Amino acid sequence: MKKILFALATIGLIAIACAAFAQGAFVDVPTDHWAYDAVNQLQRVGIIVGYPDGTFGGKRAMTRYEFAVAIARLLPLLNGETVINNDVDLSGYAKKSDIPTFNGASKGDLDALRKLVNEFGDELASLGVDVDALKRDVANLTARVEALEAENRRIRFTGDFFAAAKATKGLGEDYDGNVIPGGNLLDNVAVYKNFDLNIVGRPSSNVTVYSTINYGDYLNEYSFLGTDDDFYPTYLYAVADLGKTTLTAGRFPMQWTPYTIKSTDYDSYIDYAGTDDGNYALDGVKADLYFGKAFNVTMFAAKNDQNRYFMDYFGDINGMDDFDQSAGARANFGLGKAALGVSYYESWAQTAKLANRANILKVYGADLKIPFGGFCLGGEYAKSKAIGGLLANNENEAWEVGLGYGCCTDSKLGFKVAYKDIGQNFNTAGNWGRIGRYFNPLDIKGWDACAKYDFGKSFGMYAKYQDYDPANGIGVGNIKSVGGGLNFNFGAKNSFGVEYERVINKGYRGNGAIGNPAKSTFTTLTYNYKFNPNANFKIGYQFITDKNVMPYAPVKADSDVAFAQFSVSF
Repeated sequence: MKKILFALATIGLIAIACAAFAQGAFVDVPTDHWAYDAVNQLQRVGIIVGYPDGTFGGKRAMTRYEFAVAIARLLPLLNGETVINNDVDLSGYAKKSDIPTFNGASKGDLDALRKLVNEFGDELASLGVDVDALKRDVANLTARVEALEAENRRIRFTGDFFAAAKATKGLGEDYDGNVIPGGNLLDNVAVYKNFDLNIVGRPSSNVTVYSTINYGDYLNEYSFLGTDDDFYPTYLYAVADLGKTTLTAGRFPMQWTPYTIKSTDYDSYIDYAGTDDGNYALDGVKADLYFGKAFNVTMFAAKNDQNRYFMDYFGDINGMDDFDQSAGARANFGLGKAALGVSYYESWAQTAKLANRANILKVYGADLKIPFGGFCLGGEYAKSKAIGGLLANNENEAWEVGLGYGCCTDSKLGFKVAYKDIGQNFNTAGNWGRIGRYFNPLDIKGWDACAKYDFGKSFGMYAKYQDYDPANGIGVGNIKSVGGGLNFNFGAKNSFGVEYERVINKGYRGNGAIGNPAKSTFTTLTYNYKFNPNANFKIGYQFITDKNVMPYAPVKADSDVAFAQFSVSF
């Protein structure tokens, strides 16, 4: 309890300090106001200055003259170096410094400015503004922005960067099942860096080329390949729009459904879209065929063994890299508001990689979603069939059916109740969930339930419950989990979260017993500070307690995980 109170106090002090630092220029515009960022930006560039008493006066209507003054203060930012000659070479158009006030303004923004100049011409003239010269400047700037937009449509560069650190203390496993070797926090510190350069090129109106080049050491660590820095093409593919058919070739992202094709995120501490979004990176070709709005088919053929970071997670049996390539098809049917999907794919190798291993895996699946009102009824069925080797083809099915509210719409209140049954020999490239440290649990049947409620923008909460028995009736032990979380938003920039989960295992995967269950608790404190829409800092601390969890905690053991991450997108 003392450790938890200390961590809460530390993170609370950080939140208070950041909230104080984030105080804006006007005392009547609080940091949690919807217009806080816009008002402060206008003040920083000198377009608005407020009243002598330090207020903005947002509830008072602006006079026509005051609005003209604001426009007049904006105009000097468009003069000088931003006034161009129409004969300037287009190669200079890529300089963002030429249009500093608009930060990526569109032609529509400048059209709006032109209309304001026309409407307030008399007031601007009374303030000493040369309205005719201003109209010429706006027209020149509009031409220049049109050229910039055309260039941006042809090729665009964006980037995503993060630096993260993780430290552990104690003996056992973290929430993701990674071994904690013992010692203090400063004895077990890992630092990661990751950068994605995203390039989108459009050589023609119907062909687009996508590339994501990764640099850093995070993916090496994530895939247990070491910690060396490395350049790597995460994605590199071209898409051709042929009307009713779209062709994709190269290394492209793909996912279908949780029980067929969807990748698993094995790191709950670091946020990274490359591992969190559920996509596999496959090397091959894909075709999407559209037969009206209500029916489409996706077909693919790809290699699994050329992407060294993720190949071990696609088309494997029990964690072994068994298959070199895959091919399949999925059909989607629109049934009014409902949607039906049917999937099939195969993964195979010319010969089995190891003795008594399968060299072909076939996967069949179907899924249905029926929204009505704010509710959503859904279900999925999948079956895997191994050919060759000793893997049995019984207990190789999985199905789930559930009812939710608020899951299909943006609602303050949301809940979902589902029942699932997953056989012990079910194997696909899917991601159907976790309970405690166990990813994609097999040989289980039972209930999932979750609920959330948002009390406005400042406070939200959620709760979850899982209760599984052995699916085949001959396994031993039940496993269940109960947990929840609270999230507090302090203005537009600061948030603080508390999460708790307790797992009780009475024999699942050899841990615990009916009379002496294994118990694990995870308490996580997280603080986030949002510098701006493109930059975020996160720091957190997790307390883990294990009892009768073999082999690390035959009686009781405590372990801690500290983590921090700074992320920037541009």
